[in-house]
Amino acid sequence: MTSPRRATFKQIDITRAIRGARAGGAEHVRIELSPDGRMILETVPSTALPKGFENEWDEVLQ
Repeated sequence: MTSPRRATFKQIDITRAIRGARAGGAEHVRIELSPDGRMILETVPSTALPKGFENEWDEVLQ
């Protein structure tokens, strides 16, 4: 049995990336994490979201 692989990134790295994207004006952020340590952020403007994407909790959590 092999031991688990150490993470190449930490939760704080993801938190900083999300905060930075939001500080830059992004409302919706998608993050893709790769086993080799790559972190890909994709931002989508609200106007580009498909109809029905809204969540009833969006207003509560803001």
